[in-house]
Amino acid sequence: LARGYPPPDVVFIQAGVGGLLHAAVNHYRACVTQPVLVAVEPVEADALLASVDAPDGQPVPATGRQSSIMAGLNCGRVSLTAWPVVRRGVELFVTIEDRFAEDAMRRLARPAGTDPAIEAGESGAAGLAAVLALLEAPELGAAKQFLHLGPARQVVVINTEGATDPVGYRRVVGP
Repeated sequence: LARGYPPPDVVFIQAGVGGLLHAAVNHYRACVTQPVLVAVEPVEADALLASVDAPDGQPVPATGRQSSIMAGLNCGRVSLTAWPVVRRGVELFVTIEDRFAEDAMRRLARPAGTDPAIEAGESGAAGLAAVLALLEAPELGAAKQFLHLGPARQVVVINTEGATDPVGYRRVVGP
């Protein structure tokens, strides 16, 4: 935890095969105050969500085509090493559409007020994209309610990449 900041209530972690998510579960489950952990993946690469919904709880392939602009998250299968920890430690699995990643990239590049600009690629912006999706998409209303999202909640999103695809970044964010 950063000094001077309250502990998070909710942490959004982008999830490809689950390696970063596994590390986040291990970290936050060792903390005194344990936030709700939310796994974020593209609708088109939903291996974690499909796996957690599997009747036997075993990993299954993604149901999508892995064609998201969030290239770093276009994973068709879950890491067999990460899965047991992820399954036990993550409270919510959310899939998001590419449009929310694009919106998150733009908002990070052109923040409100005096906040610093952040150059985030499509996959890196996935955590913020999930927050935006939860706030805007009616079909995610139950998840939003579960998280009690609102101004009093401390939310952490993790950015794991800059503009790794400069052409794609300019297409989304502009010059």
